[in-house]
Amino acid sequence: MIHSIHIGMQRCIALAIALTAGCQTYTAKPLDLSQHRDAFLSRTLQAPDLTQFSAQLAAPPTSAQSSFDLTDGVSLAEAECVALVFNAELRRERLQAGATLATAETAGLWTDPVLGVDFTKLLDASSSAWEVFGNIAFTLPLSGRLELETARVSTEHQAQLTRVAAHEWETRVALRQLWTERAATALEFDATREFLAQLELVIGIVDAMETAGELSRTQARLFRVERAVQRNALLLRESRLARSNLALRALMGLPPNAVLACIDAPLSASLSDAERLAIGSAIESRLDATSLRLRAAGMDYTAAEQSLEAEVRAQYPDLVIGPGFGKQDGDQQFLLGLSAPLGIFNGNRAGIARATAAREIARAAAETLLEDLVHALADARASHTSAALRRTSLETDMIPLVDAQRADTRRVAEQGEVDTLLLLESLKTQQNAKILLIEALRDEVLAELRLIEVAGEVAMEIALPINTTQETDS
Repeated sequence: MIHSIHIGMQRCIALAIALTAGCQTYTAKPLDLSQHRDAFLSRTLQAPDLTQFSAQLAAPPTSAQSSFDLTDGVSLAEAECVALVFNAELRRERLQAGATLATAETAGLWTDPVLGVDFTKLLDASSSAWEVFGNIAFTLPLSGRLELETARVSTEHQAQLTRVAAHEWETRVALRQLWTERAATALEFDATREFLAQLELVIGIVDAMETAGELSRTQARLFRVERAVQRNALLLRESRLARSNLALRALMGLPPNAVLACIDAPLSASLSDAERLAIGSAIESRLDATSLRLRAAGMDYTAAEQSLEAEVRAQYPDLVIGPGFGKQDGDQQFLLGLSAPLGIFNGNRAGIARATAAREIARAAAETLLEDLVHALADARASHTSAALRRTSLETDMIPLVDAQRADTRRVAEQGEVDTLLLLESLKTQQNAKILLIEALRDEVLAELRLIEVAGEVAMEIALPINTTQETDS
């Protein structure tokens, strides 16, 4: 009998070894932030993965460039490519997509079998021998939960891919917004520097007139005060320009000290009236289908529905079948055990309740996002209309008057009658008009970009034609 026990144990051990032979092993991979810091600080625009990625991207039809070349400076379209490669948040979300893909690829697998060994002994028998029976139990998924699990994790993976595409879209829009603000700040900086250069010429005349007694010290001090004010404004705009450059580097995933020679684009709206109308009409008719964020929220709700259905299915039992083998009284025996849980007391009520609540949360999230997008769309349109009206008013009303005033002042000065205070006021008015026009243009472009961002997929080919990487990231 001892011999039979040894044989039974050997068979069980052999079966256990065979079943666990395919198990994976753990390999430690410590976090090395110092190594990443060194790699990040040495990152340049000539990175191999950037060049490889750029080959997958289509250049905008409006771009004058025929190839991806960063040696002659970085254009807006090229900066978008760099951001799509190096942006830290995008890299993290792509890794999350890899995690959901791994879950989707391993979903729907059967529960691992359970290996069991039973030892029996008759207490009233004269023999003191033990009997050994080995069995292995399999769970047959009759409830259909595995199919629902597969569908759910697949939906979650598609939702994550959609979120990656949405984040890529938002990153490109955010880059254009930073690019616009930087361009506006650069124009304001140049206008202020030009104003100071003209003011210095006038101050030279003022100093001579003050020395000759033709101008009082109080009047002459007005020019020096204005120079001090504009010098301070120049320093402020220089600081804003430096911060804009840092913000651009951060969004593009570059270190603060990276060389970034931007090729400034004209500060103007990128959409024609027909394109803006096409985007607007498409949004009005099917915003729920055009917004990538809203599409991902809809997928989240579908996954919540599938999760609830799986919890409901969990009320119904899966069949556990356990064939076994043993030897008793010298006779070989085959055993077959069948078992199934009965949902009488528990009935998975807690799981169903949680899944029901999660589905309502997913519904509220999608509905709230839709409402936010409707408000964002209205705000973008109102901002765009306001900025466009301001720009039109400046171009048609204020700018002609300022030009006329400057021409009159110059004509009087050429006749030998220099009214310094009038000249100062003319220069200040001209400077203010330039700054107001730059601000109106900036606000108009930013509002248009916000409209493009809300429009989502409809605006992609119209406004930002570079291909996204939704499919290649997985």
